[in-house]
Amino acid sequence: MPLTAPSSVGLYDGRFLAATEKVIVASMNYRLGAMGFLALPPAAPGNVGLWDQHLALSWLRGNVAAFGGDPARLTLFGESAGASSVSFHLLSPWSRPLFTQAVMQSGSANAPWALVTPEQARQIAQALGHLMGCPEGDDHAVVRCLQGKEFLGLQPLRADGGYLQGGEGRKNFFCGPLGAHLDFEEHHMGWGWGWGMCDRNVIS
Repeated sequence: MPLTAPSSVGLYDGRFLAATEKVIVASMNYRLGAMGFLALPPAAPGNVGLWDQHLALSWLRGNVAAFGGDPARLTLFGESAGASSVSFHLLSPWSRPLFTQAVMQSGSANAPWALVTPEQARQIAQALGHLMGCPEGDDHAVVRCLQGKEFLGLQPLRADGGYLQGGEGRKNFFCGPLGAHLDFEEHHMGWGWGWGMCDRNVIS
């Protein structure tokens, strides 16, 4: 099961692998950006994007046999930020029993861009709240305010070529168990535009 950019992007099309090897390829989509990794605990515990992935893994484990697959031989594959996700699932006591093998390409949980500290996550979430005109000083109020915003209201933050900083001048890439991924110009939503991802809806 690949963890990477949307499965409809040609670069990650699993049909070629399925056609040439004796494997079943299942791809998942999961919430990205503020929808998937906003973290302002306890108001927003964060990492729901990783829980989306966990849910997909659970479903596949329980249903792959109906498609001719073997639930005892599941391989989780991810590239770049997806590789970090795979790494986090290898470390997770909830996810690890759901698959038997893993492939991580160009990423891992200990990559410098793979996670942020709780304090960095809080700063990023508060910065997003400020940019969206939400009240400051009350995390619950910020989360309620963001929940009341139309998703398309986030688009200008993504499309202007800018991004929120993740500390020490680096851009905020994928953020893992302690993180809050709010980068609107990373490869799922920004670099991937050249691969035709700009018209994909990240929530359905």
